[in-house]
Amino acid sequence: MKQIYKIEIRRAFLNKRMLFALTAGIIICAVHFVQWLPTTFDYLKTPEGTILSFYPANVFSEWICSNNYNWEQYVYFLIFPLLACIPYGASLYDDWNGGYAKNIIIKRRKRDYFRAKWLAVFLSGGVSVTVPLILNFLAFLTIAPVNKPEIASLFYAVGGDNILAPLFYHYPFAYLILYMCIDFIYGGILAGICLMMTNMTQRRFVVEVTPLFIYIFLYAVIALMSEQEYSPVSFLNMGSGTMHYAYMTVFALVVAGVITVYVEYSGRKGELY
Repeated sequence: MKQIYKIEIRRAFLNKRMLFALTAGIIICAVHFVQWLPTTFDYLKTPEGTILSFYPANVFSEWICSNNYNWEQYVYFLIFPLLACIPYGASLYDDWNGGYAKNIIIKRRKRDYFRAKWLAVFLSGGVSVTVPLILNFLAFLTIAPVNKPEIASLFYAVGGDNILAPLFYHYPFAYLILYMCIDFIYGGILAGICLMMTNMTQRRFVVEVTPLFIYIFLYAVIALMSEQEYSPVSFLNMGSGTMHYAYMTVFALVVAGVITVYVEYSGRKGELY
């Protein structure tokens, strides 16, 4: 049983599609770094007597998730589902249509194959969306100081209406790690939606882009209701001011639960006990 997990995880990470997704995400984050590099240096050279001399720029105010007014951040979180799904989201579709899955379940239990597939898809989706963000942060860490954020400076999008604002302003690294975990989980869940689409369409393209369609649909509907903070495009960005963590948690648990039920049902369907 352990062998099938190792095989699936290896397949999920050692493929060209994973490399493509990581490269696309890294390019967006690299463009942001290059664009904001001169501005960051200007902030660090600010003369005494200005607000920046009292609240100097730092890594938490400059990296890609630090504010809501850079286009790279908007593009990154808009294509977030694609970055998550491209590496391995359509692998179940490929396996069934290519005959690989039939060969595997002859040698191993079908349920083990489906469980291993779900784990591999989840991990690949999470890694592909978080690694570029982490690299962007590390890049700014080489040029900007690590000062504790100051709420009075008004430089940060994490406002008082965020229930975790005390965590950000007292322990910013803990807040960052928490948000990377949230993005990782949502990246994995979005990729997992592709598993459920395998038996619903004959088009591989549809399997891979369905999570993006759902993502954009939610964004459009929620925007029409003037409740943008409930949109994944907004709440997956750790710089957003208003956060509804209960909503985020319930939403993630429900979607992950539905995917897990589908995987368990598909893994046991037609299997001899």
